[in-house]
Amino acid sequence: MKIAHIAPINALKEISSKGDIEFCLAPYAMRDDKYKKYFMKAKKKGRYVIMDNGVAEGDLIPTAILVDLAIEMKVDELIIPDVIGNLKETRKLRSEFIKKYWKILKENNIKLMSVIQGNSINEYTDDLHKLLNDYKIDVIGIPFRMHYADFKTFDTREGNHMVNRASFIMMKWSLLKNSKKEIHLLGCNLPSEIYLNHFVSFIRSMDSKLMARYGLNEKIFDLWDKLKPEKKLYITDKMTKKQITYSLKNVIKLKEVINNG
Repeated sequence: MKIAHIAPINALKEISSKGDIEFCLAPYAMRDDKYKKYFMKAKKKGRYVIMDNGVAEGDLIPTAILVDLAIEMKVDELIIPDVIGNLKETRKLRSEFIKKYWKILKENNIKLMSVIQGNSINEYTDDLHKLLNDYKIDVIGIPFRMHYADFKTFDTREGNHMVNRASFIMMKWSLLKNSKKEIHLLGCNLPSEIYLNHFVSFIRSMDSKLMARYGLNEKIFDLWDKLKPEKKLYITDKMTKKQITYSLKNVIKLKEVINNG
């Protein structure tokens, strides 16, 4: 599984570059020239760049601007706008987007990722089937904020989200494994989630702020942590040299843990 390490603007070169692929948040690329140039340079160097629509950041930009930006930056892949937890609205946005922009994005060799959404196992399953049968969708995204059941053995929100997503993947294992679509996991709840999914052969990639978040809090992760570090990471945070060093220590440790797994 390939990993994209999301980091603040002032630490992109130090942290994001250490990932296997790049994950660009469109709203920041639209507003910050330094952020935008980092990913354009990464693309020129042959790095695979996924552009996110910004919904998970609560910062969805106008669709026309999103598409123009993706084409201008020559990204490899673009995530179609969606609404977290809302299947009906996600499908509406998806349908409108594909109808209006699929052709021009195809002409510019930009793959499309669509994220399954819903608020029940039936809705997630129904959306998965729809995407599996849509030839215009190249990549299926599985969100980290999945919640269709409460698992009493996990007493944290992060743990519950992680197990909801893991259980969904297990239930749909055959469908996902035999699909011709690529699979991407959006976001990450806990270090163990990165570790465990790394060994699932049909999961292509995952993006995560987690290693940088540990660095921001000047902590080193434990593989079986049940909570994220307290202080939340924002792309506009100004990381100190000490925080960046901690982040890099976490990136190195993650690689070692995976390689020794």
